[in-house]
Amino acid sequence: MNGSRHPGFIRAGRRLALCFALLSLLWLLCACSSAKKAEPSDAATLPAGIFPDGTSEVMVPDTDAPTTEPATDAPTDPPATETPAPTEPAGPPVWQTDPGSVTDLDAELPGFDYSPYLPVPEDVSRGDASLSYLYTHGGISRAGGDKTVALSFVLVGENGLTGQLLDILQEKQVPATFLITLRNYLNSSPADAAETVRRIVREGHLVSAHGYTFTHTSLATNRRFLNELVLYQAELDNLLRYHYPVSVFSAPYAAVCERDVYLCDLTGFRFLSYSCLLSDAENEAPVYMVLPKLKEALSPGCIIQLRITESTVKATADFIEYAQQQGYQFVLPVHVPE
Repeated sequence: MNGSRHPGFIRAGRRLALCFALLSLLWLLCACSSAKKAEPSDAATLPAGIFPDGTSEVMVPDTDAPTTEPATDAPTDPPATETPAPTEPAGPPVWQTDPGSVTDLDAELPGFDYSPYLPVPEDVSRGDASLSYLYTHGGISRAGGDKTVALSFVLVGENGLTGQLLDILQEKQVPATFLITLRNYLNSSPADAAETVRRIVREGHLVSAHGYTFTHTSLATNRRFLNELVLYQAELDNLLRYHYPVSVFSAPYAAVCERDVYLCDLTGFRFLSYSCLLSDAENEAPVYMVLPKLKEALSPGCIIQLRITESTVKATADFIEYAQQQGYQFVLPVHVPE
């Protein structure tokens, strides 16, 4: 009987051994899995949904691996642009030094570049400029279109009448051009001459260079004429305490020299001519003689040039009313190509 049970015990023992082996293998697998989780990983994880695109993996770079720079486009040259062609001076030449320090108007102004303006071409003469030459170089000899008239007044010295004239122009809301010989006017006029110039600008009138000094420009050297323009601009800027680009030039002695017209155009000035110019005797004549002269000169686009005298101031008030009754508008002179 004992012998018949022996095979069963053997089979039971084998089963127990197999179960033990399986349990041992399972334990070993669990131990290896735990050890693997404890090792550092190349990838760390964060809870899903922390990034907008839904990924939950943040890659940790391998510090031992060779690094490579991200690919970038090869540097390119800046886009090619056309180099603008050199242009002539676009405005009146500006000189920053105090013009009062200049005693020799024929000498070179220290620090001023003459090369854009001088020398003057040989074919530019000192003779009278034709009307076509004047227009070609930006000159002005008309006030504008039809039914327009421009008043201009010469200021070389102050006789106490400019304020009265400005009052009339302000009352009638009429602009005018003041042809000021700046150094002469400031040096030979009362202490308030500078304030008069400021008032002229403040009330909307046009300051026209009538020479820095009262010089017959056709007799001046090329450098002297250019210096007159440069010094005028510097003096006026000092007086007004800001940059006032003088855009118009009218020559003393009513000269219209071809060289002057050429240099004015090159430096940004408009050379101003006139339609009606009263003589010294006519400016001093009684009002009843001055007013008919002005009425006779009235025509579309005319520019009338006057000296400031008692007669011209009184005649101006009457002439403004007369011209406006005829349908004329008072304007500042402008360049009108012909």
